Amino acid sequence: MLPWPRSSDLLQHRAQVFDQLATLLNAGIPLQRSLGMVKIPSQEQWGHLLQQASRHIDVGATLTEAIAANQPQSWLSPPYFDEWTLGVLRLAEASGALAEGCRQLAIAARQQQQRQRLETAIGRSLLALVISGLTLAMALLQWGTGFILQPWFSVLVISLSLGFSWGWQQAQSGPLRATIQPYLRQWPILKSLWEAQVCLYLSELATPLRCGLPILTALDLMRRQAPDPELAKTLTLLIHGVRSGRSLSQILTGRIPDLALQLIRTGEETGALDETLGRLGEYGQESLAMTLQQVQTVLRPLAIVAIGGMVAITAIQLFSGLLQQLPD
Repeated sequence: MLPWPRSSDLLQHRAQVFDQLATLLNAGIPLQRSLGMVKIPSQEQWGHLLQQASRHIDVGATLTEAIAANQPQSWLSPPYFDEWTLGVLRLAEASGALAEGCRQLAIAARQQQQRQRLETAIGRSLLALVISGLTLAMALLQWGTGFILQPWFSVLVISLSLGFSWGWQQAQSGPLRATIQPYLRQWPILKSLWEAQVCLYLSELATPLRCGLPILTALDLMRRQAPDPELAKTLTLLIHGVRSGRSLSQILTGRIPDLALQLIRTGEETGALDETLGRLGEYGQESLAMTLQQVQTVLRPLAIVAIGGMVAITAIQLFSGLLQQLPD
């Protein structure tokens, strides 16, 4: 089995693959030939994947089906392409805008890589805050830090770290996400994250609309491949609303930020909804990055304060011990 890069590198390589595919397809080169021309230096696994995809296309499969058929089956290996990427790719193929879809997916992969760095930093800060806060509480109760050197404490920290890492991953992309999202969105800052994600997802409507697909057809295509059940519900609501004669901006009132709503309303009034949806994606990306940065700004000082408190208790205990040893 070929070694697979870590998640951050995988996103970078994915962006390079889609960038090259978009360029080759725009130049009029057939899909199968384009797949053979895509090259990622020193990354043999990508060449192997694209060769296998080309063979599947040769027997009548779509690009999305060909890629999905070569996804790794082991839980130890990250997927080549997540459900969101496959869904957008399927949408681009169905609307006849594969080159444009590949270009948008390349941009999305780079944006996801930036968000991933922020999310990783937030996870580390949150884990540091939990461990240091727990240690500080135990130190205050015992008025000492001798327990830190005990084996049971090391086991506790390791278990807590592993459990937190698993929970963090499941909350981001696993089954736990659909369960806890409705409760998390009641928090203002997490609600902002959800609204930014909705804006990013709605911006994908731009691709089929540019190819002349009716809005209802585009929404139905997106709903069928939505990776998130809550997003699928939102799209179902949009479909029912559009069928009853309402506009997107009317249906989304109160569900997305006012500025994003104004962008959609402007696109509907000017007949350039596809262009404004592209700008909606830029707004969603900026909003998401800003909110994640705010979370990181809050968590980091709290973790530092907790660690500082633990250090202060250790110092006080050390000086108290030294003073007790001094002669009267």
